[in-house]
Amino acid sequence: ARHRVGCRGSVDPREQIRCGYGGVAVSYHTIWDEETGGVLLTDGDDGAIQGEVRPVFFEELDLFGFDTEWQYDRVQEPLLWAVDRRYYYRGRQVAEAKGGGFFERPRIEFQEKDLRLEPVDVPAMLSKNAYIMSGLVHRAIEFIDRTYNQYRRKVDIATVAFSGGKDSLVVLDLVQRTLPPDQFVVVFSDTTMEISATYEAVERAKARFPELTFLTARSQKPATQTWRELGPPSRIMRWCCTVHKTAPNLLLLRELVGKPTVSALVFDGARAAESQRRSQYAEVSVGGKHATQVNASPVLRWSSAAIFLYLFGRQLLTNQAYRRGFSRVGCAVCPLASRWWDA
Repeated sequence: ARHRVGCRGSVDPREQIRCGYGGVAVSYHTIWDEETGGVLLTDGDDGAIQGEVRPVFFEELDLFGFDTEWQYDRVQEPLLWAVDRRYYYRGRQVAEAKGGGFFERPRIEFQEKDLRLEPVDVPAMLSKNAYIMSGLVHRAIEFIDRTYNQYRRKVDIATVAFSGGKDSLVVLDLVQRTLPPDQFVVVFSDTTMEISATYEAVERAKARFPELTFLTARSQKPATQTWRELGPPSRIMRWCCTVHKTAPNLLLLRELVGKPTVSALVFDGARAAESQRRSQYAEVSVGGKHATQVNASPVLRWSSAAIFLYLFGRQLLTNQAYRRGFSRVGCAVCPLASRWWDA
């Protein structure tokens, strides 16, 4: 059974605020919670964290040599948090990574040494965030339901764009909670430049949602061949997304529906906080990415903290790259990648 939960008909003003009535997106600030070692979503900006937060696990600490200065157990729960390259433990900065690249390890500058890390109390953190997260989830589900019903007769097919990363995984779970499994398909765009953890995450998602239809869009030519023919993609000539994502997706959907031109409703994991360009996106974009495509972004106004809270609450953190320090998961080599990715 699909859980069609929503806030329609609520008369409580607090419920209307948390549900984002009238299509107005609700966003929250993030603050540290010293009691649980976690984070809290709040509608006030007092003490708000500047930047996107991510949980830090023992695998990342081991990889960068934190065990030479700190003590911690190898547990499943996160041990602390990071913002950019700064590490925070129960609300205070305790270390920062400097430098690093393809051929050079980052240098860790410790603000505190001889530190004993206690894991984040995840159940308590989830409990403290339950009210706000419930509102975000209800609004996202209502948005998916409303958007699907608005466009279902105007498009040939509905899809979830699944990259194997955290944001698309949240959207996939939200869509499958809202719509019957025969009303949409899940499309993984395999650029052939994905890291191994992403391919593993796709298989884990298939095992988690066996009732869903997973499809893979892939160019006829592997990236190793297109690089030789077109040259490496760059920030100026970034042909890779068109060749290895957009075109294979369209060809796959045309074949699936049996039409030379296909219109699609695509639920994606775009988030405004990821870049200045994405901050200008609308929750529903008609023809914004492709002339025959409607893009719907249920988590557009979610912070990274909300994304991770959802993943922890639903036990969905399947891509192991996040346990090794990745803040975003994409192609192994990307012209838009940060120096932290290269490190």
